[in-house]
Amino acid sequence: MSEKTTDLTTIIFKGPMFEDHGLEIDILTELIAYKKLLVDTAKELWKSSHPDRKNLPPGFGDSVRIKFYELGKGSTSVELKKIMYSLDGELPLSDDDEFDKAAVMMEDGIGAFQFGTPLPPDLPKNIMESLREMGTTLGEEDKMVIHSPKRAKPVEFTPAIRRKIEDYVECNYVDSIEIEGEVRSADLDNYNFTIRSSDGDKIKGKFKPEQEHLVTEALQHHEQLTLKINGLGEYERNTGKLVRFQDVRNIEIKSPAQALQSSDEIPIWEMFSNIIQKISAKEWEKIPSDLSENVDHYLYGAERREK
Repeated sequence: MSEKTTDLTTIIFKGPMFEDHGLEIDILTELIAYKKLLVDTAKELWKSSHPDRKNLPPGFGDSVRIKFYELGKGSTSVELKKIMYSLDGELPLSDDDEFDKAAVMMEDGIGAFQFGTPLPPDLPKNIMESLREMGTTLGEEDKMVIHSPKRAKPVEFTPAIRRKIEDYVECNYVDSIEIEGEVRSADLDNYNFTIRSSDGDKIKGKFKPEQEHLVTEALQHHEQLTLKINGLGEYERNTGKLVRFQDVRNIEIKSPAQALQSSDEIPIWEMFSNIIQKISAKEWEKIPSDLSENVDHYLYGAERREK
């Protein structure tokens, strides 16, 4: 059996609970939560980099063990090691595999809440649920300092950071919108309006004073006109459903004819025009000159009308 050990990350527990450099048994749940988060993140990273594969490689998780061998100095320091195993002598993963990348990405995610920076764009969304499972045993003045050897600086996980993550997971989020719908109501005094989308959902929001004439026109002719709206909207975290317009930056009135022209469907007059252009002059000469007067004769054999 082959075996290879590499440094994964170091977690330093700091605070009143760890002043004696000891680690209470209850704190082991933090290491278990970290490992679960690491494995889940590594799996998601592998799936995203192999979109053509439905299943993880055999033994993806079983071939790797996360261990620590002693408590280091400096409050209470735990150096986590990644041990790769192989029964056939060939190690299944490289030195810089999904587990190492997951450790870095987890710290990037924690750092985003610590320093108020954007989350990594490729951070799996479902990982946030697991991330808030960490830190449950920490006192208010305790913290975990986490540092992968592949990152320049460590990050700190505190009870305050955990609360920020909980708020993020539970609250809605803001993203760009481009939606078209029918105006169902408008409050001109407070600049509020309601749009019904093609899915039947009713979305409320505020429009700007300079957009009032567009909203009122679309409301007055709501059976014929719709509004196309661009800007920012509030979405439900779990479902991704748009629940409110937050910033209506641009409004454009759309008529049914415009909607048809902007769709992928070709208008019927263009279809006829395209067909006519493909007919040669020789074929046009075969059409009887009296077709309009004797259409029944040519179609059904009726008696021909003479001019």
